[in-house]
Amino acid sequence: MADDVELMALARERILETFHIESLKDLQREALEKLICGRDVFLIQPTGPSSLSKISRDKCRDPMETNRIVNRPENVYKEDNAKLGYTAKKGEGAFRKWFGRINEIRSIVGKVPLIALTATATKSTRLKIMRSLEMHEPALLMVSPNRDNICYAVRAVTPDPAKTFQIMDLREQKGNYERTIIYCQTIKVTTFLYGFFLSELGDEVYADDSCDLKKRTVEMFHSRIDELNQEHILKSMVVADGSVRVLLATIAYGMGINCKDVKVVLHYGPSYNLETYLQESGRAGRDVSATCKAVMLYSSLMMKYCEDDIKTYVRDSSKCRRKMLLESFDVDITNLPPFETPHQCCDNCQRNCKCQGDSCDFVFFPSPVLEMQEASAEHSLSREVSDGQRETLRKKLNYLKVALDKQHLFTARSVNNPMFTPAKLYCALGGAQIDQLLNNCAIIFTSADIFKFVDIWHLSVAKEIVFTFNQVFGDVDVTESEEPENKNTLECADENFFDFEIEDSFFADLPFLYC
Repeated sequence: MADDVELMALARERILETFHIESLKDLQREALEKLICGRDVFLIQPTGPSSLSKISRDKCRDPMETNRIVNRPENVYKEDNAKLGYTAKKGEGAFRKWFGRINEIRSIVGKVPLIALTATATKSTRLKIMRSLEMHEPALLMVSPNRDNICYAVRAVTPDPAKTFQIMDLREQKGNYERTIIYCQTIKVTTFLYGFFLSELGDEVYADDSCDLKKRTVEMFHSRIDELNQEHILKSMVVADGSVRVLLATIAYGMGINCKDVKVVLHYGPSYNLETYLQESGRAGRDVSATCKAVMLYSSLMMKYCEDDIKTYVRDSSKCRRKMLLESFDVDITNLPPFETPHQCCDNCQRNCKCQGDSCDFVFFPSPVLEMQEASAEHSLSREVSDGQRETLRKKLNYLKVALDKQHLFTARSVNNPMFTPAKLYCALGGAQIDQLLNNCAIIFTSADIFKFVDIWHLSVAKEIVFTFNQVFGDVDVTESEEPENKNTLECADENFFDFEIEDSFFADLPFLYC
């Protein structure tokens, strides 16, 4: 026992010295005690300023100057996988080969205790991790992942990115704009939105009048941007008044990453599952006490490859979203403390909020276009579609797809602008969208219907599709009043500071790419 006490004191001293922290959290101290007593430990605790696995990359530059194995989370963002739990959940291999073979080391060294650290893990993921690491009856130490300073909401995706992402507010406020992270499902979508922001903001994308590329208020982060840009973004995000106010990112901006003063986390398309969503939305409100927002934007196509739990979360408009999130993590939702005003919890709870006397004016996500979409969802129009009409529609939509691709490429050449957004992505009319149009052709009559049932980005494309539907069915009002679309996304600022690698055949099909 005396030896354990002495070892505990020594371990604590070395940990504080190595990681440059003042003290251990209660749960960390308990985990260390159980580890020293010879037990395997599984510690689940949200990432914070004293996370044991966090260490600056400068601390271990020279492997000859250290006698310890260090987890370097700064390198993890180079892969678009968050952690073992993410890949285990998807049934894939570990995100790093050797991490997935730790059990082999354990078979060699014998009864050496092991500690597993993670921020969040569902019961299913915990079991898979314990099996993978061959942990023997580990001491399970958990902190509730509930973040009471984050309110949750879900919204159907809007066809107008300018209204969706409040370009005017960002243009006016610049460096004072509330820091926002926008998570996207793929690198392609991240790049598309990044191009849109640069196009809309032009020279006003900078935090000041210097036009310094390092002072842009909008940046994107994924596994294929170069290391210098990655470091610049990471440094800016750990400073509350850093120049980056809007960060468009894939899951690459994930494990081990620190960020300050994040007030809003948007998901432009649902996460793969609730576990991933809880982690990503948790980037908000880490160091602020004010109510922060986590809003998920979605369309039917965006949920195609998501797990059932996230689909239920999106579609259920009656149950508290916070409770739906926490149920997956074995949290006793019956003991959750009530909020002073229901809108501080989620959009579903907001229906019972009377913070303004007899109503609530709290805005989760301002977007007038969404109201039009949601109202259109209640229409009862439908048509009978014959096999012949369906086949005719398929042919016309394929013809429209080719025409739009050619038009986009011609425009890029004529204005001599960098085309870093591929035609297929810019137009958002591909095979998947055509299939979705065909599957819903019996109930599509307006552009609003297209935005509801199909993953289409631009109003001009939707209007072309409406015209095509009228050619086939003759029952569509092609004179419907619509707001004009924003200026061409190709009219963007110089983009030579980043180099786009050819990701797959999607990019290889393009006749040219600018660096």
